[in-house]
Amino acid sequence: MTPPSTEDPDRPNLMAERPSLLIAGATGLVGRHVVTSAVAAPRFGRIVTIGRRRLSEDVLPNDVVESVEQHVVDYDALDASTGWADVDVVICALGTTMKRAGGKARFRMVDYDYPLALARHVREKGACHFILVSSMGADPESRIFYSRVKGEVEQDLRKAGFDRLTLARPTLLLGDRDESRFGEDLARRLRFVMRGKYRPIAAADVADALLESVTWQKEPVRILEADELRSTAQRFRDS
Repeated sequence: MTPPSTEDPDRPNLMAERPSLLIAGATGLVGRHVVTSAVAAPRFGRIVTIGRRRLSEDVLPNDVVESVEQHVVDYDALDASTGWADVDVVICALGTTMKRAGGKARFRMVDYDYPLALARHVREKGACHFILVSSMGADPESRIFYSRVKGEVEQDLRKAGFDRLTLARPTLLLGDRDESRFGEDLARRLRFVMRGKYRPIAAADVADALLESVTWQKEPVRILEADELRSTAQRFRDS
């Protein structure tokens, strides 16, 4: 891959230098792919992760782990004094399920409170672009609790003051997880008959689309639905 050319009006280089990148949720399905693709791409500079635990060779290859600056944090009491928030761009892939969270309150904390707390810290340090892994159907007025929380965090991130905000809304994610999820197992079996924006999407496609949006996006706010995530991911791989 080569860095984006400032001479191409359709692909502006929005950073004066290779942007520094923070990944939250790096041990998750999408986050792992973001880290490996970012390390392999010469267009990025410093790559930072935050999480409750460090990445290991069980999660990522050892040579990839060694290329990443890792910070162990407590999301319930984020402290930016160690320097992790001093970055240009943030990719937030934090998220859980109702089953894993154990209830609505904990789910909302992980999928709403944590991303907004992260956004406040990095914005105070000068980050200019926040990229969120949201979900298809995100809507602050939804009667479905999951979709409503996703819509509310999108809504409030729009007020956070970033120069650019990317909201990725994937469908069901395909990939190797630590835990099995019935809906995703079913979607994997039915993916060849599902069409359009409802078709499941590979986590690797979502990750590459997020990375492409770092230097591709011109709009202050951009929403990437599943089909556009696929095409944007391909653009990243072709560059």
